[in-house]
Amino acid sequence: MEMPEKVYKFMKPKYLNSLRETGDIRVNFLKNFEETNHGSEIGDDFEGITKSSLYLDEYQIIPNQTSDLERRILAAHGISVDSTSSVSISNTTLETTFIDTNYFVYCVCLENSKDVRTHFGNGLQEIFDFKSFIKGLTALLEQKSIFIQDMGPCVYLPRREQNFDTSNLSNKGKNFVLHKPYFVKDERYSYQKEYRVLWKYVPDKEIEDPLMIQDLKNLEKYYKTKIVPVHKKQNKKNRNRR
Repeated sequence: MEMPEKVYKFMKPKYLNSLRETGDIRVNFLKNFEETNHGSEIGDDFEGITKSSLYLDEYQIIPNQTSDLERRILAAHGISVDSTSSVSISNTTLETTFIDTNYFVYCVCLENSKDVRTHFGNGLQEIFDFKSFIKGLTALLEQKSIFIQDMGPCVYLPRREQNFDTSNLSNKGKNFVLHKPYFVKDERYSYQKEYRVLWKYVPDKEIEDPLMIQDLKNLEKYYKTKIVPVHKKQNKKNRNRR
């Protein structure tokens, strides 16, 4: 899995001060991002959920001529292709909702963004060796039977919808990419440029609480922290006095 070298995590100064003092790191989980608790920018009631639609204007399923990719696309939208039946479909939209939420998640930004800082806080944890940082964090999580599952940048889509049509099937699925639900967010969050690392219990069990991983002073060598000064805009009247 490829990882960015440097990432940024913004938070309120009080949380950054706690990180500096203790080295403890909080790892949240996808179901714990309700807007009622975190606000409309940090919070998201639909984490781990995405919708996919497949519109078929004219399409014929011929078992012996259906590629593995075509079968995968159709199966993702509720159609199973057997080895005997031919089916013709026209003017039909197939819709599916994918839900995959049972993960611990560590969220960071790929850019040092002023917009993110405005909404999340001007306490900045700049992780300049992200690979080593996650490796150390994962080693401690594994002691709790929590293992890494995936990582990658978020994908921002209108209404979290992934839309496909007959062309995705006719060219043997060449342009078909079904994004994983835990990476999909609504396009209004696109300014966040978010990257995620996800873990879960093995064997699988329901995650009910975030984790506070303590005594992580050994990870401090992989990041630095600072409070980014907030520059207030001067009003026009004050500028004219200078």
